[in-house]
This record gives sequence, structure tokens and C-alpha cells, in this order.
Amino acid sequence: MPLMGHLRELRDRLAWAAGSVVVLSIVSFFLRDWLLDLIQNPWERVTDDPLNFFEPAESLSIVMRLSLFGGIVFSTPIWTYHIWAFVSPALTKREKKWVVPLILSLTLLFVVGTIFAYWTMPQALRFLLGFGETFGNTVGVSAYVNFAIRYLLVFGLAFQYPVFLFAAGAAGLVRTEQLRSVRRYVAFGILVVSAGVTPGGDPFTLLVLAGPLYVMYELTILAIKYILKK
Repeated sequence: MPLMGHLRELRDRLAWAAGSVVVLSIVSFFLRDWLLDLIQNPWERVTDDPLNFFEPAESLSIVMRLSLFGGIVFSTPIWTYHIWAFVSPALTKREKKWVVPLILSLTLLFVVGTIFAYWTMPQALRFLLGFGETFGNTVGVSAYVNFAIRYLLVFGLAFQYPVFLFAAGAAGLVRTEQLRSVRRYVAFGILVVSAGVTPGGDPFTLLVLAGPLYVMYELTILAIKYILKK
């Protein structure tokens, strides 16, 4: 396919992915009460202090952000499919057989990462709020929602990286021996990246994210060795 053909294909795939996010964001808007209750639950499990509005339009802004977040989460199977659909023409027949399992794995790991983040969020909040016990606790709902959305998205997206690593193994770009030889560098890299992307920047959240990511690295090495025989 010529360069212009690839660019048109990329444009169409991005349009489908963006369209799915928009449509499901609209659906999420009608589920806003449920989403608001869901996102506030970790906070309510940690403290009785209320979340506060500071601007008249703040509540609408929060609803719109939550709707977009819901659209991204609910459309995960669609935009992951279009990512792989764009890449698949460059793959051989043998490599293409992995497309559907990889799409399913991407979707599953995104959901698992988001659920894991939601489960650990009260502990992260308890750790962070513990440093401010001597101060008055007046947290804005906008600041909290931004924290919660970033926390959930970071975990959901980070949990997907083993799929790309496995795909690189399926394409013959990496082998088990190579991955084993760089374990120390990968562990350090995971810590650095985790420190950079976690919303609180605190050691608790860093370790909660970095720990599972390194475990998944080791599991991916085993998968490449025993499933791909590489």
C-alpha cells in the first residue's frame, strides 16, 4: 500500500475510534449519577469530609470529564480493535492469528488494571491524606475527580504493556533470552515510569503500580517461552 493509502487508513481508523468514544461518552452522560457515586466511593470509604465545589460551573465540568472517561473505558474493545486493524496488514498470516487474542487481552488487561486501581485507591488516599492530619481538609471535588480519573487510566493503560511485549515476541522482534538479560534495566525503568505517571507521585502508589508491572514482565517472558517457543 502506498504512503497516502496508509495515511487514509490511519485517518479512517482514528475516526472510528474517536467516534466510538464520542458515542459512548454521550451514553455515559446519561449514567452520570451512577458514575459520580462510583468515583466518590473510594473517598467516602476513607473520610467523612465532604468534597466541595468552588465554582458555579464546576459540577457541569466534572460531569463532562466523567462522561469522557466513561466513553474511553466503555469503548476500549472498539479502539483497541482499530489499533490492531491498522497494524495487521503488515503482519504475516502466522502473526495475524494472534490479532483477536491480543485484542481480547488488551481489553481484559485494561479492565483488570482499572479494577485493581479502584481497589487500591482507598489505601492510596489514606496514605496521602495521612500527611495532612494537622491541617484542615478542604478538598475540591474537581481536584479529587482529576486525581481519580488519572489514577484509574494510568493503571488501565499501564496494565496493557505485556500485550505489546508479547506481540513483539510473536513478530520475532524479541526473544526470551533478550528479555531475561535486561531484567535489571526493566525493573529500574518501571520504577522511573511509575514515579512519573502516578498522580500522587508518592511511594505507596509507585510501588502499587510498579510491583504488578514487573510481575507481568516476568509472566510475559514465560508466555513467550512456552507459548511462542522463542
